[in-house]
Amino acid sequence: MIKIALNYLSHLFLSGALLLLCVFLSFAYASKNYNITIDGADNTLTKQEALERKTQWNDTQKLRQKRNTRIEKEFDKYDKAIDDEDSCRLSKVLTAYWEPITRRCLDSRTGNPINP
Repeated sequence: MIKIALNYLSHLFLSGALLLLCVFLSFAYASKNYNITIDGADNTLTKQEALERKTQWNDTQKLRQKRNTRIEKEFDKYDKAIDDEDSCRLSKVLTAYWEPITRRCLDSRTGNPINP
């Protein structure tokens, strides 16, 4: 009976060790990068396509950056106009009024721009 139990435990231990070894080897195998070469040589067409895609990606990024810069500038102008309008309306100068078309604070008597 003891011999059967020891045989069962040794079999269970070996099975567990084998399973752990398989898991370890599968992770080790999966972590390696393999390059597949078609036709046994470097494919120049693939390199050319990669270069074109990289160039297209760079151009796209430049255009996005320009667009974002333009949007930020427009937002800054709008934000500054709101701040200027608030300061004009809260000005202590009684004749000051905000001109929405030109986005300036003007004197109602003379029409000259003022700095509130």
